[in-house]
Amino acid sequence: MVTSLEPDSSVLVGYGALLKYIKTHTMPIIPVSGIGESLPFKDHSFGLIYCRQVLHHASNLQKIIYEVNRVLVPGGIFLATREHLIDDDHSKELFLTHHALHKYTKAENAFLLEEYLQAFEKSKFVVMQTLLSWDSVINHYPTTNSDVDRKIRNRLIEKFGGVGKMIPMFSPLKKLYRKRFSKTDKTPGRMVSFIAKKQENYQ
Repeated sequence: MVTSLEPDSSVLVGYGALLKYIKTHTMPIIPVSGIGESLPFKDHSFGLIYCRQVLHHASNLQKIIYEVNRVLVPGGIFLATREHLIDDDHSKELFLTHHALHKYTKAENAFLLEEYLQAFEKSKFVVMQTLLSWDSVINHYPTTNSDVDRKIRNRLIEKFGGVGKMIPMFSPLKKLYRKRFSKTDKTPGRMVSFIAKKQENYQ
C-alpha cells in the first residue's frame, strides 16, 4: 500500500485531482492532504519515503528532512530525486529568472549542495549516494542515456581523433566521463538526487 501526501488541495492538479482519479481507478493508494514540514503521520510509520522534486520547494529545508526522518523506521530509506541545485546567489537568480513557471507561481526554489547535505546530516541521515546532474538519467532526463553515450563518443574523437571511434564504451569509461560532465556542469537549477538512510540507532 502506498500513502501519497499532497499539499495542494485543488481538483485540477492537487489532492482533489488525486481523489477523483482514485475513485475511477483501482489503485492501492491512500491520499493524504498535508505539507512536508509537518507530516500528519506517527513516528516510525514508513520503511521507505520517496520524494520527487519536493525538497527544493520547502519553506524550511531542515524541518522537512527532519520530519521525513521522524516518520521513518530506524534504518528506513529516503529517496529524494530531481532537486534543483545552484552554486551561489547569482546562479539562483538566473535559475528563477529563466524558469518557465516561476514568474507566474513564485513557487520555485533551489539550494546549494552543501545545504542539502547539511540538512541530511543534522537530521541524522546517512547519505549513501549523491547523484549529480550527469550521473544518472534520473537527473538529466529528457536527455537519454544514448544521447550521453554520443556525447562521450564525440569527446573521445575530439581527444584521440579517429582512434576515439575504436575505444570500447565500457561501463567504467562511461562512469568516468559522466563524473567529469557533472563536475563541470554549472547550469543554474540542474538536478541532483539523494539516497539516504536513517541511522539504525536513531529513534
